[in-house]
Amino acid sequence: MFLIKHSIAGISFSTESDFCLPHMAQPNFEPFLSEMTGADICCRFQALDHASSPLGELTENQRERLLATIGFPRKWLERKILDLPLVREKIEGCLAYPDLAHIGLRWGRVIIRNYHSNELDYFYDPENASEFSNGMMAARYRNLLAPFLPNFSAFMSHGGGIIRNGMAMVFLASDEGGKSSVVKLAVGCPVLSDDQVILRKQDNNEIVAHGTPFAPLSSGMVQAKLGGIFLLEKSDNFSLTPIPIRDAVQFIWKEHMHLWFLMPKALRVKAFNIIVDACAQAKSFRLGFSKDYIDWDVVDAATKK
Repeated sequence: MFLIKHSIAGISFSTESDFCLPHMAQPNFEPFLSEMTGADICCRFQALDHASSPLGELTENQRERLLATIGFPRKWLERKILDLPLVREKIEGCLAYPDLAHIGLRWGRVIIRNYHSNELDYFYDPENASEFSNGMMAARYRNLLAPFLPNFSAFMSHGGGIIRNGMAMVFLASDEGGKSSVVKLAVGCPVLSDDQVILRKQDNNEIVAHGTPFAPLSSGMVQAKLGGIFLLEKSDNFSLTPIPIRDAVQFIWKEHMHLWFLMPKALRVKAFNIIVDACAQAKSFRLGFSKDYIDWDVVDAATKK
């Protein structure tokens, strides 16, 4: 069993796996390695053992509680995979708080999110082990972890980020929307990430943007108070237009819709409040840019407190 620990945005992550996860051996993960004991969020990957002796059928009480977990359809109650001992053990660990659990049975996988204990168990079919070697695993891994972050007053934003004049600037766009291009144009600035930035609310209610290892470009464990949020638009000319808080909140909420279906209502509320607080704390803009030019003097003047 492989065990790797990371500290990201002040949150400790423990990842256990019955084989080496190639994406976690990439250089961008190295600055975040940690030797601390314990973990805030535990993630485990393990092959399904189809040869193990199946357990008996679920009790009526277990069936009712499974149906009370997030988005569990009745038709899944008859899946034989629920009778495998290791799977059943992890499922039973969720049933005391079914409203704080999401259990997914798709594509030969069992993914169990226990939000009460902040544990994720990912059971995969041994025949599909090659899925962990393709480029999509890095994206899947961060999406597995992201729903837990509101438990720690944090939210993982699909955005690029830099630190400029001591403040974090976060650039938001859909895939291929220009996040990496903008980050590369900020020559000499510390890079939070060119794709995933964690926003975390401090005890004083200040929102701090943190670097992450979940993208190729990163300056490691860097952080700064959030100062600007920019919705990107590719254009022939540079432009910077202030936008209302509600427009920034709406864009961020819609961009992360894939997460909300996996999360308990209480965590969705926490995530929404972090987004609102972030957009209220920082100035928000629509940024038009060409592939090779941003007027950083204009950006600095607009975000200056």
